[in-house]
Amino acid sequence: MNTNSRALRFVRRSWDTVALALAIAAFLATSLPLSRIAAWIPRIVLLVTLALIFVQLVREAREQFGNTREPTRPAMPVSSAGSRESTRQDIAVSKEDADTASSLLTRSTPPAVAVLWVLGLLLSVLLLGTTIGSTLFCFAYLRWHAREALMTSGIFALGLGASVQLAFGAILKAELYRGWLWQLAQ
Repeated sequence: MNTNSRALRFVRRSWDTVALALAIAAFLATSLPLSRIAAWIPRIVLLVTLALIFVQLVREAREQFGNTREPTRPAMPVSSAGSRESTRQDIAVSKEDADTASSLLTRSTPPAVAVLWVLGLLLSVLLLGTTIGSTLFCFAYLRWHAREALMTSGIFALGLGASVQLAFGAILKAELYRGWLWQLAQ
């Protein structure tokens, strides 16, 4: 297989990551005209996000082009008694751990579903405002996509809403976006 077809397969496989990187770069560019104080939070968040996307792209490229190394397995512990049963039990535990780790690593969200969740976040913030929209989105995502318990989802969502209000409203004294529905109601 030649390099061009491998590169084309990489682009087809990683289009969502590349599109996200371009969107984040565009958001970063929109933060440039902001005042010095108002721009530092979006710039930090966006630069960290771009760095993580770059790491993801490098990992995907290594997987695609075969430059990955096999992880080394730790040596099996040898029991002091040296019996076959203890060795079999050690192997069984290792297999269970490997199966659990494998199932956790292979679970992923299809790109179209991820795009819909991001659009849901943007729509909720657009309609309801920054604090309420992000809080409701956090709750919805944790409850229905991550399948967290109702209490856990609620606690994390309320924590996010309080953190947003504290960081932007109280500390930075920034006027948070109120949303179209709140603007229409007034």
